[in-house]
Amino acid sequence: MALPLTPGNYELDAAHSSASFSIRHLGISNVRGRFAVPSGHLVIGDDLQATHVEASVAVDTLDTNDSGRDAHVKSPDFLDAVAFPTFEFVSKSIQTSGDAYILNGDLTIKGNTRPVQLEVEFNGVQQHPFDGTTRAGFEASTTISKSEFGVEFNAPLGADKFLLGDKLKINLDLQFIAK
Repeated sequence: MALPLTPGNYELDAAHSSASFSIRHLGISNVRGRFAVPSGHLVIGDDLQATHVEASVAVDTLDTNDSGRDAHVKSPDFLDAVAFPTFEFVSKSIQTSGDAYILNGDLTIKGNTRPVQLEVEFNGVQQHPFDGTTRAGFEASTTISKSEFGVEFNAPLGADKFLLGDKLKINLDLQFIAK
């Protein structure tokens, strides 16, 4: 089976793409934030086995709507944006799951590479009315363990409770331009 796209190369449209996340705070609410996705490349093959995607997220673009928190999360306590300026994703395989796709690949955060599985929804293809380019849109989501990627900062609140949860929910909105 193939994606309903013309085979070829597609480049990420960074202006219309983002990565957002949420993490449990104090065990009672979620903190949300987002990152820019500055680069990505999608190769649509004749079938799913010949389709491949790579993407990069810029750590220094973190925005949680609190500049003090952003600075702390970018520090060596959390993501160490100076030593590890990007998160990287490289796909390994794609399969269908009903109307969605399952994208398996390797995610690298802070130099730690782990396999992840993203549920992907294909939002369609459209020709841009102003420049005539062909655009393809996708939404993807996954949940990872921050500690598995070397993000260990936390503060105990007592009785097996911590400042931050370990599970990080990730959502991607991606738009690609056919080359």
